[in-house]
Amino acid sequence: MRPWLARRVAPTGLRRRVERRRGSHRLDSPPEREPVSMPGLAPVRTPRVVEGVIASVDERAADGHVPAVVAQVREADGDEVALVWLGRRHIGGIEPGVVVRARGLAATHRTRPAIFNPAYELVPSPRIEEQP
Repeated sequence: MRPWLARRVAPTGLRRRVERRRGSHRLDSPPEREPVSMPGLAPVRTPRVVEGVIASVDERAADGHVPAVVAQVREADGDEVALVWLGRRHIGGIEPGVVVRARGLAATHRTRPAIFNPAYELVPSPRIEEQP
């Protein structure tokens, strides 16, 4: 805003509240928060790579909500992480028993570790041949 105009325009209610808040915020600002961390997952909103076997795949598109595909991935150390693709009804190659490597930001989904809309790649696994 131009300085000569600022003197002529009376502050609005919003501007007054912002100015008041600025003054008090500087004096007693809240302490810095540590990033939230879940067992088996990096702190929330940090990059994470997950590799494991897909235990289950669910399609959730009910009650007018955004459709989503949710795959539970079990890592080698036993931790489970949900891979959630929003706005999708099917993801090619994502099936139970497939080994997948996914990258994305750590988050939570229904209080469990998750990665939303991850970049993923299918990992070739050695074929297990049935013995006669």
